[in-house]
Amino acid sequence: MKRRNIILSCLFILCIIISAYVGFVIGNNTKKDSKSIDYSSSTWASIHIKTIQHMPSGIAYSITLKNNSSYVIKQNSLYVSYTITENNSAKASEAKFETTGNKLDIKPNEEVLLFCFIPLESYKDNKNIDVTRLQYEIKGYLNEVTTLNHFTQAGYFSKEELQTKD
Repeated sequence: MKRRNIILSCLFILCIIISAYVGFVIGNNTKKDSKSIDYSSSTWASIHIKTIQHMPSGIAYSITLKNNSSYVIKQNSLYVSYTITENNSAKASEAKFETTGNKLDIKPNEEVLLFCFIPLESYKDNKNIDVTRLQYEIKGYLNEVTTLNHFTQAGYFSKEELQTKD
């Protein structure tokens, strides 16, 4: 009985050693990206309003998006929305408008011109929508499309940018 327990213990320890070795070998042979992503940055892109056109049916914005990172931004989507204000507080609107003219891959330091139209019906006669506080949200991937490389960046356009730029 003692001999059997000693043999089983030795086999168990041997299995653990072999498993650790196999994990080490596989881990060292896994393809690694030559450029690991530095997630300490929170500003992957700069986003600014270039022009604003007030029309009878709504407001059209042209927006520049510049890749400020050293990574390719892949499959990104840029959304804009107005802020909702209620009882001295503000929150993001669920009504987001996706920009058009985007590219699948935006190289480092590359700038693209995007367009967005917000129809009058989405803000007309709604006293809680603050059209002077336009916010943006960009979602995308850095270098390759994997869940580990997904990023989101959000913010507000400055009041100066929201001055009429027809």
